[in-house]
Amino acid sequence: MVDIEKSFNEAVDFLYGDNSINPNCSNVWYGTTESIRSYFDLLNWENINKVLTVCSSGDHVLNSICCGAMYIDAFDINPLTFPYLQLKIGLILALPYTEYFKFFEKLSLACSSAEFEYELFLKFKDYIPHPYDIFWEKLFLENIRKNSHNSVKPGLLGKMCKNYIPFSTMKLRNRYLSSEEEYEILRQNLRSCIITFQEADIFNLDKKFDDYYDKIFLSNISDYLDVNYESFNDFIKNILVNLLSENGEIIAAYVYSYIANYEKLGIHFKNSWGSSASFFSQDYILEQIPNISDFGFIDPGYKDSVLIYRRKKI
Repeated sequence: MVDIEKSFNEAVDFLYGDNSINPNCSNVWYGTTESIRSYFDLLNWENINKVLTVCSSGDHVLNSICCGAMYIDAFDINPLTFPYLQLKIGLILALPYTEYFKFFEKLSLACSSAEFEYELFLKFKDYIPHPYDIFWEKLFLENIRKNSHNSVKPGLLGKMCKNYIPFSTMKLRNRYLSSEEEYEILRQNLRSCIITFQEADIFNLDKKFDDYYDKIFLSNISDYLDVNYESFNDFIKNILVNLLSENGEIIAAYVYSYIANYEKLGIHFKNSWGSSASFFSQDYILEQIPNISDFGFIDPGYKDSVLIYRRKKI
């Protein structure tokens, strides 16, 4: 059972207080910085039913549903990510493809007036899955109240989100936004899929979840781990593997700038230590994909990559 009052109090404390109630609260990514569409196209989505994925901007969840997954368990150390996903879902269910682009951009940039932002919200409030419709209405109204004393940054989403990304770029990075047809597939699937959420980091996923998944997405969490390659490899192959279905796969790491300025940098995690990535030479597949800048520019001299572990060869 979702404790909306607890979630609301945590959000208010993060946005306007000292973030002492739940220090895990932080700004939510406006949209993915990964080329999700590129590597989802490389994966086998036939008979895929259950997915475990990081929540973050919500785009891994939405793209998985667009590809046919109907049971999605999401996790994130930041509890604000799931309410943000519910806001996105409300907009998608409420609006056709062309209107979604216009409306979400208007909502995201409505930073000059908290009242105008709230008026926009009311137009799709009834489509936000319950009880997050209550969460967001309370939060938009609280933002109006707070702004009566401080008008420096009135927009709620401007306070909560980070790294605004143009929709021209989001269309390149996301399958569900790539065309009207894909968007309608997502809208249809959203009406019957089941999405759950747990506040968790990757090292306690085996304690939070006890199901078997066809795909597990870890995004670029590896960039934020203070571990060496050997420890990360051991975690994937000996612990997380226990959550995989027979033919499941773990998209273990998204590696930015695998190739930079035509120079192969290889597998590298920002905060990890170790001199060799040879631990990934067996049982893993490394797929190179285009690096799409926030402005939608694709430079052939730059490539990202995804590190994939498969329990059984497909």
